[in-house]
Amino acid sequence: MLDKINDWVSAHPENGYLVVAVLLAFWLLGVIIGWKWAYESNSWNQNFLRDLLGSGMYRICIGVILTVALGISLYLYSVTGR
Repeated sequence: MLDKINDWVSAHPENGYLVVAVLLAFWLLGVIIGWKWAYESNSWNQNFLRDLLGSGMYRICIGVILTVALGISLYLYSVTGR
């Protein structure tokens, strides 16, 4: 499946930002629904932030960061697209 995506992006480089936007949207959906793979990791820094902010606020911060990144990628797609 990744080979097909890579071939498609190679054939249509202007749609690369759209692929990034779809991946960010899926990641954001995982944070909103509460899938642990989307916002939990095993690094010491993120565990410290999660303990400092609390689980709910940490998820909100990750969601805001992902929303901003999604908006930027959609903006770049609209600027560089057709």
